Amino acid sequence: MKRPNITNAFLVMAGALALAGCEAQETAEDPSATATGTAEQAAEQNTDETQTGTLVCDDGSTIVATYRDDLGPDGGVDLAIDGKTYQLYLVPSGSGSKYSTEQGLTPDMLLVYWEKDDEAMLIESPLDDSATEDEEVIRARCNVANPGK
Repeated sequence: MKRPNITNAFLVMAGALALAGCEAQETAEDPSATATGTAEQAAEQNTDETQTGTLVCDDGSTIVATYRDDLGPDGGVDLAIDGKTYQLYLVPSGSGSKYSTEQGLTPDMLLVYWEKDDEAMLIESPLDDSATEDEEVIRARCNVANPGK
């Protein structure tokens, strides 16, 4: 039976360790990598940023949407509709982004703002937990005023 060559195995391991050590040292000495990572992390942690967009609805009305990171645990949106502002919170959605508030356009109605790509819908439904999809009313279908900007 042939015995394994310990010298060759030792040389392969030593070479691998030397290469790993060089790579780690190279990364640590690259100041631009550290500075870029710090800037990216700072930007991600900035919770005061907002983005505003205007939507034009099928009835000719406009809605101003201001997206905020500081609303609830996952962020939200302020919707300016007919001179009144509604504060909606991000809720789970199977597709697109969905926001909701219990302060609807109509008393005792839940207001939902659901957007995907450059389209959005305003939906109202009863606050009652037993409400069905048949009881939902689409109040407006809208499009982003200046998509891609």
